[in-house]
Amino acid sequence: KGRLPRCFKANRVQLISASPYSPDLNVIKHLWVFLKPKLKEKRFNSKIELWLFICPTWPSLEVQILRDLVDSMPKRIQKVIKAKGG
Repeated sequence: KGRLPRCFKANRVQLISASPYSPDLNVIKHLWVFLKPKLKEKRFNSKIELWLFICPTWPSLEVQILRDLVDSMPKRIQKVIKAKGG
């Protein structure tokens, strides 16, 4: 827990509070598509080890990928509202 917030702060990642039961609003699941190839054949003993590996990888992600994910949020939110949360 101690190093994790510093990683986010160093990369200017703003954390938000969201329900873990809102996969449609979870853009991180879509970000994993780009991170998984970097993790190929690696083994981690804890979540902290995983994050310590990912943190230096974060800046290598294309900015446009991140923009596209952020820009997709209004459409995602509208779909959830239309489905009444379902």
